[in-house]
Amino acid sequence: MTVRTFDMRARVLTLAFALAALSPDRAASAEPFHWTFSAESRSLIGMEQVEEGDYAFHAVCSAPGAVKLGIGAASGVGKGEGEKVSITLSTASHSARIDGTSGNSANFEMTAGVELQATVQLTHPVFQILLDPGPILATGALEQSWPDQGRTAAATKFLAACRK
Repeated sequence: MTVRTFDMRARVLTLAFALAALSPDRAASAEPFHWTFSAESRSLIGMEQVEEGDYAFHAVCSAPGAVKLGIGAASGVGKGEGEKVSITLSTASHSARIDGTSGNSANFEMTAGVELQATVQLTHPVFQILLDPGPILATGALEQSWPDQGRTAAATKFLAACRK
């Protein structure tokens, strides 16, 4: 066994234990979760398919090479008053920390969700996370897991649109 193989196995086990350790109310719910890409708005959205839901993750192409992120839409991601927050997204093979400020989510009026808001470059490691297969584990100011369910395909289209 090589060091790289051992490291990969260790990451997979760590992710599996972390997902198992999440309390039921903090882990991804049994509601269907879906990732979508909109060519019109050049955006990537990950959310539970519930009535009056909010985005768990959204990204919008902004200035050339830059992307506006919103992560969370939950309680505990700050107060929504612009204070600094950070969330780490991990897959079995990669991890990326995103630093930003808290702000009201897109559907705040219905959900009272607060999210991490940040602008990052297309070279940020978060985009490798989005392309990785398997679930994403969010930790830090937010503790959730999100299944793949179309994420890789949607993220590939999103990144291509942002590079144009």
